[in-house]
Amino acid sequence: MSEQTKHLQGVLARRYLGKQGIHGISIDEDNGTVKVYVDPMQDATGAVDRLRKDAGELKVQTIASPRARLA
Repeated sequence: MSEQTKHLQGVLARRYLGKQGIHGISIDEDNGTVKVYVDPMQDATGAVDRLRKDAGELKVQTIASPRARLA
């Protein structure tokens, strides 16, 4: 992962993780995609729209999945 990508992932994580149901963010450099994991029980539309602007040229893919829990 390039330094620029690591920096972007850190910025996105600080701004969006834990807000409005977003519980995971990863960047796939090969496909030019930011994967955003959201809780299906919450409306994360506003946060994802803002994240799209911060992601620049990268595509944003939202994945509805419940937050992982330790048993």
